[in-house]
Amino acid sequence: MDSLISSRPVEVSPELAQQMRRLILQSINTEENGISRIAIPVKNIDILAWSWQQPFETKIYWRNRESSLETAGIGIADRLILKKREGYQGVFEVLQKTLGTTNPGLRYYGGFSFNDVFDNPEWQEFGNCQFFVPRFEIVRDEHAARFVCTIFPADKTKENIDKICNDLDKIDFSLTPIAEKNPRVQNRTDFPSREGWVSTVRDLVHSIKANDFDKIVLARKTVLKCDEIIDPWILLNSVRKNTDQTFQFCFQPVSHIAFVGLSPERLYRRINRTIETEALAGTRSRGKTESEDAALAEELLNSKKDFCEHNFVCRAVANGLKVLCVQAQGALEPELIKLKGGHHLISRFEGNLKPEIDDAAIIETLHPTPAIAGTPTRAALAKITEKEPFARGWYTGLIGCVGYDTTEFAVAIRSGLICQDTASFFSGAGIIDQSIPDQEWEEIEHKINTFLSVLSV
Repeated sequence: MDSLISSRPVEVSPELAQQMRRLILQSINTEENGISRIAIPVKNIDILAWSWQQPFETKIYWRNRESSLETAGIGIADRLILKKREGYQGVFEVLQKTLGTTNPGLRYYGGFSFNDVFDNPEWQEFGNCQFFVPRFEIVRDEHAARFVCTIFPADKTKENIDKICNDLDKIDFSLTPIAEKNPRVQNRTDFPSREGWVSTVRDLVHSIKANDFDKIVLARKTVLKCDEIIDPWILLNSVRKNTDQTFQFCFQPVSHIAFVGLSPERLYRRINRTIETEALAGTRSRGKTESEDAALAEELLNSKKDFCEHNFVCRAVANGLKVLCVQAQGALEPELIKLKGGHHLISRFEGNLKPEIDDAAIIETLHPTPAIAGTPTRAALAKITEKEPFARGWYTGLIGCVGYDTTEFAVAIRSGLICQDTASFFSGAGIIDQSIPDQEWEEIEHKINTFLSVLSV
């Protein structure tokens, strides 16, 4: 819960700004030290649509897979951005200095890139790591939905409070329904081309059979040039209608540049000293009829190739938990999870963390998994750098939220980078000794079709 909460849920309307202004001034007069989290319970709000209509440069939307937390944040109360590659430990040390028991609802939202993007112009606004606390947010959790303003100690001057109140006046509370129209695609370019993909996959299969490594995840980038600027919020709203049980996100560091996605894959969730993680690998599309859908599910459950890929991930996760946990448990045999976007094989794990283990240690141990890199990890990463003709950036990195007692990260797959009138969509396929290049191409085509299907080609 948050520091100061108006008692009764109210309708979202322009009067909400006036009520928040009164509570801000009241908070500053009564709380001279520490962070103020001022919250007003609200009702009847489409959180994504509310974020879309706000005239702020920096915005974020985050919804976890179970829909137990949904947040839209606008403006910046505090931000950490690292342009150069640094270790996880230093990042979490900075964040944890702010987080604490006095504000359990306070969260940083953001993520980490997969590889170094320091010299890559596409990802410059994101950096290798970026987290921020929104100035204003609508947050819905298991308790209620709330309109929240966060004020740090350094903000508690007349000049800064005036600026916060001016920003508050800019917020649109009219609850305009989110637009439906996406732009038309003028041209498409694939990196690599299909011919290049087939050649590369054949080379990788040969290397695997020569025992250079066991598995590698090779990614593709599909770039679409459109006839007008792409609105990432409209795009996310369009594609999320075709999926469920996914982590949904839109991270917009500046206007007209955003990283959007619908990831089915959790890296981990930590609640106090308990960790939940999983192995998710192996995919089939959903059928158009009930019988076709059942046949595709059965095909996945009986696929030796997919079970082999999944087993690599399971073993890596299980071995990682041995390092991190006092005790852990999980199912090495996968179960089938059915999402609107496809069938997947999943094995779930949970454990009790050792006293000395923190979020930095968890990420360093579990990420990247064989589901997004390959195995052995070092050899797979070297080959990815050699073979992929683009920088992954935040694709297959981590995105999520960090709190005092709860941290949750999704693996940023099924995602895209929006920059003005250009969209770059990313997806990958696990390559093992049984891989057939054309089948792997089609698997990726199915994965990115969630985005392609809502754009007019």
